[in-house]
Amino acid sequence: MINNFFILLLLVIFCQFSNAHPNDIRLSINEKFVMNSQNMCDTFNGIISIVKSNKLNSSKILGPFQQHILKDGQVGSWGMYMLSRDVLGMPGKLVLYRTESKITDLILSPSAKHHFSSSLFLSEKCLRDEAISFVSSEEVNNKDYKFVNVFLLSQNGFKLKFRFFSQEIYSENGVEFNRLTIRVE
Repeated sequence: MINNFFILLLLVIFCQFSNAHPNDIRLSINEKFVMNSQNMCDTFNGIISIVKSNKLNSSKILGPFQQHILKDGQVGSWGMYMLSRDVLGMPGKLVLYRTESKITDLILSPSAKHHFSSSLFLSEKCLRDEAISFVSSEEVNNKDYKFVNVFLLSQNGFKLKFRFFSQEIYSENGVEFNRLTIRVE
């Protein structure tokens, strides 16, 4: 009986040390930041592609579109994409509003609140690759964000107006934000 207890104790200690290897725990901040930045850029490109094509399930990174159904069985004018933690680094949702089968507005926010508690980052390279230009910054002094950085994408007869809600004013390195609204004009 003492041998069984001793073997069990050694097994528990061995498992504890094998699961807590320091190389598995440490992940450099730069690697994590690049990964989230790339995921954000891919998500951003997915958003632009569904607006351009008006095909709601055309972006693989966003996942399936969930259309809102009214109590009487009619299809509602809005729906959403539920974004997993793997996409943005935290759970979120992309709410999409439509009028006459055309996308009019999109809102990127967390699942339970109207803004992310941690900021997301979209690199300057991603903005340049999509030909998105900076328009202005507005100071709003809300408790959740201080600035609204406005960007514009104008291609092939349609315009997208991006409003990044942020604690910081836009700099040339990229845009940091905790909420994003997009209006299709």
